[in-house]
Amino acid sequence: MLHRILKSVLLLVAAFTFGASSIMAQTGTIEGTVTDEQTGEVLPGVNVFIPSLNKGAATTSEGTYTIEDVPYGTYELRFSFVGYQELTQSVTVDESTETIDVSLASSERMLGEVFVTAYGIEQTENELPYSAQKVDGDVISESRSDNFMTSLSGRVAGLKVNQTNGMGGSTNIVMRGYKSISGDNQVLFVVDGVPYSNQEFNDAGVEEGFAGYDYGNTAVDINPDNIASVNVMKGPAAAALYGSRASNGAVVIETKSGQKGQRQVDVTVNSSVGISRVDPNTFVDYQDKYGGGYIPVFSQQDVDGDGTDDNVVRHQDDASFGPRFDPNLMVYQWDAFVESSPNFGQPTPWVPAENGPMSFFDTGFNTKNSIMIDGGFDRGHYSLGYNQSNTTGILPNSKLDNHKLNFAAGYDVSEKLTVDASIQYTKTEGRARPSTGYGTIFSEFRQWWATNVDIEKQRQAYFRNRNNNTWNWAPGQAGDSPIYWNNLFWDRYENYETDERDRYFGYAEARYDAADWLSFTGRVAIDSYSQMIEERQNKQSVGVPSYTQRRQNFTEYNYDLLANYNKQLTEALGISGVVGMNIRRNKTVGITAQTNGGLVVPGLYSLDNSINQIQYPNETDRQLGVNGYFASLNINYNDYLNIELTGRRDKSSSLPDGENIYYYPSASAGFVFSEFLDIEWLDFGKIRGSWAEVGNTAPPYSIEDTFGRPANFGNAALYTLPTTKNNPDLKPERTKSWEVGLQMSFFNDRFRYDLNYYDQNTLNQILATEVSRASGYEAKFVNAGNVENRGIELTITGRPIVSQDFAWTTTVNWSKNINKVKALAPGIDNYQLASPQGDVTISAALGEPYGAIRGSDYIYHENGEPIVDPSTGFYQTTSTSNNIIGNMNPDWTGGISNRFNYQNWSFNFLVDVRWGGDIFSLDQYYGQGTGQYPVTAAINDNGMNVRDPVSDGGGVILDGVSPDGSPNDVYAPASNYAGAFGWINNPSAHFIYDGSYVKLREMGLTYNLPQSVINKIGVLRSASVSAVGRNLWIIHKNLPHADPEQGIVAGNVQGYQGAVHPATREFTFNLKLRF
Repeated sequence: MLHRILKSVLLLVAAFTFGASSIMAQTGTIEGTVTDEQTGEVLPGVNVFIPSLNKGAATTSEGTYTIEDVPYGTYELRFSFVGYQELTQSVTVDESTETIDVSLASSERMLGEVFVTAYGIEQTENELPYSAQKVDGDVISESRSDNFMTSLSGRVAGLKVNQTNGMGGSTNIVMRGYKSISGDNQVLFVVDGVPYSNQEFNDAGVEEGFAGYDYGNTAVDINPDNIASVNVMKGPAAAALYGSRASNGAVVIETKSGQKGQRQVDVTVNSSVGISRVDPNTFVDYQDKYGGGYIPVFSQQDVDGDGTDDNVVRHQDDASFGPRFDPNLMVYQWDAFVESSPNFGQPTPWVPAENGPMSFFDTGFNTKNSIMIDGGFDRGHYSLGYNQSNTTGILPNSKLDNHKLNFAAGYDVSEKLTVDASIQYTKTEGRARPSTGYGTIFSEFRQWWATNVDIEKQRQAYFRNRNNNTWNWAPGQAGDSPIYWNNLFWDRYENYETDERDRYFGYAEARYDAADWLSFTGRVAIDSYSQMIEERQNKQSVGVPSYTQRRQNFTEYNYDLLANYNKQLTEALGISGVVGMNIRRNKTVGITAQTNGGLVVPGLYSLDNSINQIQYPNETDRQLGVNGYFASLNINYNDYLNIELTGRRDKSSSLPDGENIYYYPSASAGFVFSEFLDIEWLDFGKIRGSWAEVGNTAPPYSIEDTFGRPANFGNAALYTLPTTKNNPDLKPERTKSWEVGLQMSFFNDRFRYDLNYYDQNTLNQILATEVSRASGYEAKFVNAGNVENRGIELTITGRPIVSQDFAWTTTVNWSKNINKVKALAPGIDNYQLASPQGDVTISAALGEPYGAIRGSDYIYHENGEPIVDPSTGFYQTTSTSNNIIGNMNPDWTGGISNRFNYQNWSFNFLVDVRWGGDIFSLDQYYGQGTGQYPVTAAINDNGMNVRDPVSDGGGVILDGVSPDGSPNDVYAPASNYAGAFGWINNPSAHFIYDGSYVKLREMGLTYNLPQSVINKIGVLRSASVSAVGRNLWIIHKNLPHADPEQGIVAGNVQGYQGAVHPATREFTFNLKLRF
């Protein structure tokens, strides 16, 4: 009985306790969306707070907020954000979810844009404590360029962008100057929070100006139409969480992924057609007074068999210092010795070619079609896109096709668990890409051309029988063997490359919202591609016929575990940030094989068509692993004070034990001082400052020596040590930086500017320095060197006119970087980066800017003028080639963009500027020496041609002074290749040019179909037609006959031109439909 009574009492107590706790535990959730009262746009970063509970949240990038576990009751809900009037609203929580949507009225303070920073952290412009700049995805897309990187040129202060070598060429993209002496200086690309490889495939010879192909870089695989925004994180402090690869800054790209919520499917179709044509101002303007030859005489040969010698062009000479043109003079030219030629055995008038090298170029043609499908439903979203681009270049037989497919989706598995995934596939197929460097077609055109050669006759000579009927026959072998140069069309249709790349990039992640302020994310990402390159050199060609095959596979995995937090501690104080780890593993496997001794069967390109047994292939297997742990803390006080601290620890497999762990911290702060100033015309004012230190690992296999495998010696297998000694004691490279900045906005955001100053030093650099050959090595890896970069960046944005029908927005970007090599290895004052042709080197010289150009120089008088030898009329030159004669770095760069909107019309243009920086021109070095350029056939002060004998009033007076300092008045002979022009009697410094340019980079006109028309059509949401032009006009330049923006390829070796491609003007017409 007692037992039953006790049991009943316990049950009653338990029931009462459970019921009471259930009543006490009744809580609800407040959620909603915050928008701009005037524009209706969502507002991210708004502080939503319940003062009585000391509880709150901040709105997401979609303007939504959620405050969970709110006890039933009535509360005051406060909404506050910089640039908007504070709003207080009463809310009663008496059910599971209360939805409170509000709109904030502007207080005429600047809102600022949302920036996506490291690992998807979103911050508004007023929250960012370091320098960053954003480019909207629509700006990228409307340029209609396959290479989105070129669309950034002139739009971001401090970012130097230039594309080389025409169709599919590589893009050099460097932020705040060159930092690493021998390592990579390109920015890091990050797509949807995952690093994206931007590798190049150019070999070392091509990077020093020798013959080869420019295969571009792999960031071009990103679909421009799939880009939502580009956020440029400029300094190491901005990108510290991404690790060592971000020491050069980071370009953070967010792609389109659709928006959650029940809505109609959004379909956008872009279809464009474009043409490209050579800008004649960037190609050779040939002199038309003299023909082929190194000296002004013909060869003498009895061609017609009449017993009398005939005039025969010196077809073995690849120059234009030959005899003066005379239409009454009959000469046997190159085609007189080609049996299939209409001129076989016949002399022709000695006149300049009717069809010069400009007629060699085709009109490039491009078609591009893309479709983007975005959709959403209650618990998820998706985006599907496809982009197809087909391009034929300005060179015959060239072709580049791209196919880009992307899919992204997300789904709310539950209220707390969300999964997202994305996959991008790119297929690239190239054929007959432009060759680059010495010994290629552009080397022939710019350096070694004969002005009597007709391009159309070369075309006909090849296509008649597909033989190598050149204009440049070997002596005594006319009509049989070329000496230096093939038929131009033989080169394009027989000696060409093909390439193919398949790439997959994607990730899958799951996010668990543990609380309204804390979430955990796990992510696995892959970046993988396989590349196949084939290069051909057919029989009958100059040199040894060959076939080369290169294969390369790259795979990188990133495993991330993140804890993101965003907690409003009090009404005034909030914290946010991330704690996480990253495991990175990448592997590069490649093999290159080539025929040996020539080809057995003409036109059969296979390794087993080799005359001799092929040498052992060159195999590559590089693996790198980095484990990283990182954390960030952002403290926000009342939306006017932001302090951010970050730290990262990396452990790298390419550094020795004991030195393979390195740390890099950063600290940043921003203060919105305008919150304390009651000035009517001041909308926003913020000062900021940051400091960071970033580490960088060594290239794989820099520690232990490995053996090479040359060909056998008889039957004996051989192994050799490398020429560069590895170092088991290497330490990580370090970059230390600090910056300060000021942002101001005035007159209701009609005018704003962002001013930034930075200072950074890259220390402990990993260099291969020369050692005594007695050691058995040529170089050894060491830690040494310090490169300093200091600079100023300024961005000004204005809205001079804003009305109901018309708006004008202008943006000016300007930056100046001062670069200096402050230290090299002990006992070394010069580190050679490249030794191309022209008796010059590109170097890192102690006490000089990185990229110093060294070569022979003038001997100068004390008055600073070059001295001319009065006995010859030629310059006196130094006996050495180690003089600093130039600096590849510009004095400053900038861009001015303008956009005008009038009703349904939009017009925009961008002017891109580079001012200063030197360029050595190998094209002028050789081309003047071979008599191609007009300066070599000009009229002198005596009214005579400079090629006439000095005794007859010819010759040229070179700028300079006599040894006594008086102006030079001695005429130098200029009748042949050994005269006053070209490489023989001039120092390398004579061919240094100012690399400045001012370009009309882009111009576009768009018409948007009126909404009234759209409504009548019914199926459309919007429609527009546009015309876009790129690189339309070089407004100013000082380099003759070339585009100063062109270089060899992307990389550290700049300030050098040889066999450069002409610039192309691009015109595109686009139709955009949105359903």
